[in-house]
Order: sequence, then C-alpha cells, then structure tokens
Amino acid sequence: MLPVALVLLMSAASPGPAGGSARPAECAKADGSSGTNVWERAKAPELAQYCEKLASATAQLVGIEPVSPEVLTLVDSAIQLRPQRAAGHALRGRALARLARYPEAVTAFEEARKRDDRALDEPRALFAFAHALARTGRLSEALVAFRTLLPRAARLEAAERGAAYVEAGLLLLRGGPPELDDALAVLREARRQAQDAVHSAALLGLALALERAGEHEQARALLAEPSKLPKRLESALAEPRAREVLAVGEP
Repeated sequence: MLPVALVLLMSAASPGPAGGSARPAECAKADGSSGTNVWERAKAPELAQYCEKLASATAQLVGIEPVSPEVLTLVDSAIQLRPQRAAGHALRGRALARLARYPEAVTAFEEARKRDDRALDEPRALFAFAHALARTGRLSEALVAFRTLLPRAARLEAAERGAAYVEAGLLLLRGGPPELDDALAVLREARRQAQDAVHSAALLGLALALERAGEHEQARALLAEPSKLPKRLESALAEPRAREVLAVGEP
C-alpha cells in the first residue's frame, strides 16, 4: 500500500472535481457522441432509455442532502433494461448507501464489480463503497477502499472530499498504534478539507489522535481555539452529517 504522505501528495496534484458522474461508455452510443449513426442507435432504443434513467438518478444523488427512495426505483428500472451492465449496479449501490441501507449497498457494488472490475473507479462510487463497507463492519476492506480513494479525492465535491478524509482517518485510528502516524496525517488533511459540521468531526478526530500520540497540549489547544468553542463543537457534532461521518470511527 502507498504511504499516506505519498497518497496526500498525489491527491493534491490530482485534477479538480468533475462536474458530474462518469458517463457509462455505452451511453455515448445513445447520444451519438461516439460517432454511432442514427440507424445503429435506432436498433437499440432501450439504450437511450437506460442512459436517460441513469442520468436522472445521478442528478438526484448530487450533493449531500437526503434523497427520496424514488431514486432507487429509477435506478432499478434502468437495470431492468440492461441488467448485465455494471453502471446501473454501481449507481444502485450509491443510492442504497445514501438511503443508509448499507448491506444492500455493498451487495450492489459487488454486483457491479462482477460485471466490470473497474466499475468503482469513479471516486463517488468508490467513496460510497468504502463508507458502506465501514458501516457494515468490514473495516479492513473499507480501509483498502479508502486508501485507493484518497489519491483521487480531489475529484470529489468539497463536502464529500472532507468527509472522505475524516472517515479514512477515523478508520486508521481504529487500527491502533501501527496506524497512528497515518491517522494523524489523514486527519490533519481532513481538518484542511472538511466544511461545516464535518469540520467539527475532523477537529474531534484529530484531537483524539493527538491525545493517543501523547500530544496532549496540542489536542487541548485544538479544541480551545476561540473559533471552536466547546459549545459550538457540541452543537455541530449533533448534526446528522457529522454523526454519520463519526459513526465510521465507532467500535
């Protein structure tokens, strides 16, 4: 596995976030961007429907706000059209993860990988997979997924990027003394990247890591900064998004 310092350097050098999810290769045929002629597209009318449904579901999964279960219905209708294609199953995993149905999400992601071993290369899918693995107790697999994700983290939207670093750092922290240096490095990056309530989760995780490293004064100073008074921290940590991120670090 790559050392965390190298991972963070690679992440900083990566391209910025893409505006949308990766488009399935087969969907290039549906809009003619691959050079496919009208006759060839007309022979597979269900392809256009499949791609439209995936695009609509993907749009509903943008951001971090709660999503409606209807997004899953939309994804499932796309899968019925092309059940052997990996993209629909990967998107189903993302939808299930957003609905906190983590065991089902992991199953959907594994179905996607059965069809295409690169199905989860897209950072949003990989983050959702890592998060779902952690929430189902498959911690070693989750950590592998996070280590794969971090060099690509710059391609996540800002809110997701911060959460990814916090969750990866908390998982490393659960690994005990052998992982402590890596946990500190990742949580320091989380402090820089995270926003709003997730930033408070990053502060708490970093303070805990510093305590375990014997850096007690640094830990206390971190939580005593004027802009991060305990009352504000407690309030922020009560927010659902912060609780969701911190849950990864719970035994």
